[in-house]
Amino acid sequence: MHWSERKKIYATTPGDGVDRIPDVPGVYCVLNRQSGHRYVGCSATSMWKRVRSHRATMRAGTAPNMLMRKHAALYGPDVFFYFTLQEHPQDGKTFWRSRLEKKELWWTIHLAAHDERYGYNSEAGHIRTPAAGFREQERRLMAGGRYAQYELLPGVDRYDPIHPQMLETWSP
Repeated sequence: MHWSERKKIYATTPGDGVDRIPDVPGVYCVLNRQSGHRYVGCSATSMWKRVRSHRATMRAGTAPNMLMRKHAALYGPDVFFYFTLQEHPQDGKTFWRSRLEKKELWWTIHLAAHDERYGYNSEAGHIRTPAAGFREQERRLMAGGRYAQYELLPGVDRYDPIHPQMLETWSP
């Protein structure tokens, strides 16, 4: 391939990658091209359908992950790029789904997607991250009971990253 052809290929925007996701089970990643944050997920049926669902909720502003929703509003929903990490075809064995979830966990930890400074995952291996647990406890306290009168300070966003040293001092 001539250098001018390569230059044309690299100069074009790659799109969002959804059209390159296979319609098979596996592990995928959603990458925020602006901030570098990533989300690792898996689908036991079709990664392509799951990724299209993510894209639709980003564009509609209804993503269940509040940090992803915030970033979609801030940078635009087309800032996200979707790609396959690992295909995992069904082999009919008993523990097929648990092996898929182990691969998802491996990728989540490997890409640091469970660390909210770099990623969007609030769980790793069905275990809530400390930041997600902290936020859940704070949400419950502010929603009712004796702390209901408290509100967040102006300019403070509940979904901003929590400093790791602060999380170390928190006990659930």
